[in-house]
Amino acid sequence: MTLAYTCNILYIQSSKSTNKMIDSAMTYS
Repeated sequence: MTLAYTCNILYIQSSKSTNKMIDSAMTYS
């Protein structure tokens, strides 16, 4: 497992959670 691969997974996971936060913010606004 390379460093770039690990960073890519972390980036995808963080972007998914960010999208969830944005979606919930859009819903509540």
